[in-house]
Amino acid sequence: MAMSLDTLTVETLAETPLVDVAELLVARKPAAFRERLLAVDMAELTEMPDDIAQAYGWRAPEELATWRAIELALDLDEDTEGFWKSGGLSLGLDLYPDALSPSDEELDEGSFLPPGAEVLFAGLFRLCEHASGDRTLVSLLPDPLGLLRVHSYSHDTGRLGRPRSLKSFVLNTWLSEMDPGEGPRRPGQVGIARFKQLVRMAEAFDERLESVRRDQQPPAFRDSAKLHARSRWLIDLLWGTPSVSLAEELTQAPGLEDWEAEKPLLLEQPQFANYWMVAHYFLGNDAACDEAVEQGAQARPDPTRWLAQLVRRQRDNPGTARIGRTGPRELAELRRQVRAAARPSQLAGR
Repeated sequence: MAMSLDTLTVETLAETPLVDVAELLVARKPAAFRERLLAVDMAELTEMPDDIAQAYGWRAPEELATWRAIELALDLDEDTEGFWKSGGLSLGLDLYPDALSPSDEELDEGSFLPPGAEVLFAGLFRLCEHASGDRTLVSLLPDPLGLLRVHSYSHDTGRLGRPRSLKSFVLNTWLSEMDPGEGPRRPGQVGIARFKQLVRMAEAFDERLESVRRDQQPPAFRDSAKLHARSRWLIDLLWGTPSVSLAEELTQAPGLEDWEAEKPLLLEQPQFANYWMVAHYFLGNDAACDEAVEQGAQARPDPTRWLAQLVRRQRDNPGTARIGRTGPRELAELRRQVRAAARPSQLAGR
């Protein structure tokens, strides 16, 4: 039975394949969408979670293959109609950001780090960009349900929205409060009353998923939202400008007790290694920084080893240290500000 926005419920949304949601709401030419979908080599796409593991050190959820098939069926790469850049919206999952394919010069200067921090610290990749500057990010960290978790990101606050499923993301993004037939006709035009009902229904669907996820998640489950919150204080620093809320953001950051607990996990959890190498550098915890770098240098993923090499250069040659456009004098001042704003429990002896 075809999906209908008039009768959609939490139960029917759960039963509806993601590709059907995309076909109804997003595809301009559903028949062409389905034809391209049938031509996709799913056997090849099912290798993508392992490809992510090879590149970054963790295996992505299986739903990644389904979403890539949808992108191909939507002809997202060609974008012949300019659809994905219309209405202030640019869509496309950026699995391998340019920042994390750096040249030798970019490696030396560390310019890969600021735009790659969300990936390296929290496993978050850009899915959608809005004209306002806000973005939609998606977590590719392992998930007990094998699903991708989507977060809105406000550039004004630097905060992530609550996790959503890809189904509710597609539904909410292409849903319209306009009545059917009013203005340009789109499948998602349902009128204000039904629009509100569907938004609440999508929220209930996501809440149900989160409840199931909590029941099934292992003790070692890594939540991108929590990893992002604890590393927020670093994000602006890496662009050369500390947040006006630096001290407040540092209260969400882990302390030395967390460092000791996570130290044995650095080789198997690269996001921990990535965070602690940079965090200890800015906190001025020199001995701990060297220890984290030693572990990071032994990691399998290239980005973690690049980061270890960068931080080691900063430590060995402070007079020439730089991260992107931020030079040695600015870095020294940033480190001084961080140490002054940090909690005593975050600072180790030098």
